[in-house]
Amino acid sequence: MRIVRRAAMQAEPRPRGHRPREPLGAGRSLSGGRSGVGRPLIDPRFGERRMAARRHESRRRLRAVAIVAGVVTLGIGGVALLHSSVLAVGTVQVTGVSHTSRASVRSAAQLSRLMIDVEGSRAARRIERLPWVADARIERHWPSRVQISVVERQPVAVVSRRGAGAGTASGGGSNWTLVDRSARVLADVPQPPPGLVVLSGVGDPGAPGTRLEQGAGPALDAVVDLAPSLAQRVATVNAVGVGDLEMVLRPVPGAPEPIAPSGSPPAVTGHPGPRPAPVTSTGATVVLGGTDQLDAKLQALALLVNQADLAGVRSVDLRVPQSPALTRG
Repeated sequence: MRIVRRAAMQAEPRPRGHRPREPLGAGRSLSGGRSGVGRPLIDPRFGERRMAARRHESRRRLRAVAIVAGVVTLGIGGVALLHSSVLAVGTVQVTGVSHTSRASVRSAAQLSRLMIDVEGSRAARRIERLPWVADARIERHWPSRVQISVVERQPVAVVSRRGAGAGTASGGGSNWTLVDRSARVLADVPQPPPGLVVLSGVGDPGAPGTRLEQGAGPALDAVVDLAPSLAQRVATVNAVGVGDLEMVLRPVPGAPEPIAPSGSPPAVTGHPGPRPAPVTSTGATVVLGGTDQLDAKLQALALLVNQADLAGVRSVDLRVPQSPALTRG
């Protein structure tokens, strides 16, 4: 029987392309083909990993799009908030002023209504055009406060306006002008403030906020270079000629009061007539000459004022600071 069946199987026709089965160990792969022949079978785990990587990439792109959209939304919202009335300028605080009114500082600043539009540098330059203002700084304190810090100028001298003689204060009007060390005209005053040096021969000052004529520079330099002890003794600095300077000292402390000129009627209580004008006493005139060796000349003058007896001295010639010449009488 076995022989008959084997013969029948051998005699049975086989379909075209049919290959007999071979054991797996005989060079066959898991895909059913021979090793190295045909396409090998992919492990399902590799396919799952590939799908997971694609899903991760998709989620990453979605997150990036969401972040960009959020940033754009926040930016639009922030711009809208900055330009809304919620962040409008509510309080303007002005510090450091004594001669300048706070209202004039706010008016000169021309601040915008919104905090975001406040331009500090431009507003500061506008404030610095005010006569007394030397420096201005603007700071924004969110959400609604603006602080303006002002540094004012300091007067160092006073100049007589045209029509008011140097050393006198005519009645009525503002006949004197305060100036700082940069020749900036600060304000008009009716009387020279005590302790300030009077400048003479420097031209008629302009309106507050302008500057003195260029020729006032040497005289102002002499005033600024005065030592504190010497500044108390100098009453006037005169610009004489082209670049030459003179100084008039204050009367020596303790000197007798001036008397009326001879021939003047004595003062009588209840006298109906006008009283005679008092004689103004002045100290010595100091001739400095040009501005060359100005420091040495001022040092020599300070030495004379502090150590020499200047009572009765009419003039002091310091054109040669090493050899001062005193004239009495």
